[in-house]
This record gives sequence, C-alpha cells and structure tokens, in this order.
Amino acid sequence: MIIVHLLRTVISKGIGYQGVLAGLAHHQLARVIIKLHESPAEPWTLESMSELAFIMSRSKFTEEFRRVVGQTPGDYLIDWRVSVAQSELKKGKPVSVVANEVGYENSSALSKAFKRKTGLSPSAWLKTYLQH
Repeated sequence: MIIVHLLRTVISKGIGYQGVLAGLAHHQLARVIIKLHESPAEPWTLESMSELAFIMSRSKFTEEFRRVVGQTPGDYLIDWRVSVAQSELKKGKPVSVVANEVGYENSSALSKAFKRKTGLSPSAWLKTYLQH
C-alpha cells in the first residue's frame, strides 16, 4: 500500500512516469490491470475493460490507458498473455494447452501473437530459452 500511495503522489505531482506501476497507482486503471493479470484467458474487449475502470467511453479509456501505461490496452493484454505463455511453456506445457490458458482459440492464434511480440514462434523461443 505504501508503494501505491507513493506512486500516486509522484504521478499526481506531474512527475513523468509510465508503465504498469503507474497503471497500478491509477485508481481507475488499477482494477483493469489486476483483472487482466488474474484472468488473461477472459475474452476481454475495450468495452469490458472500460466498464471495469468506470470510464464511460472506450476512446477515453484507451487514451487514459495509453497516457498512463505507455501502450494501448490491447497491446498490454497481448504482452501479458505472451508473458504468461512463456512461463507456462517453461513448465513443459504444450502450446495448444497454453493457448487456451492465455485466451487464444488455438495454438495457431497464440503462435501468431507470440511471433509478433518476440520475433519467434513459441517452440523456437522455448528452444532458445532452453539453450541458455
């Protein structure tokens, strides 16, 4: 709690800070970020996220999220899902199982998002990870 209050104070004083910590310090966006982290497989939409943030319009929500966190809600969600997928792949889970756990319909959809974010397919990324 102390860190959250400190971050809120820093942000309210206009000290330029962006990122997930800034989002967690934001009273409206924190709810969204926490829920995204708790349930990455949820079929999230801009509408459902903006409702969680108690922000009326999707465009205002997107603008505020980008201003505070430094990226769009959609990009943040994809980054989080890929990060969770990486953790699950390290545990030896198959790509098809991981895909469902992080909100993709199939392994092909996860592979596409994964490659867009990391430059590698899940299997190529895992092979590289295991070599280090």
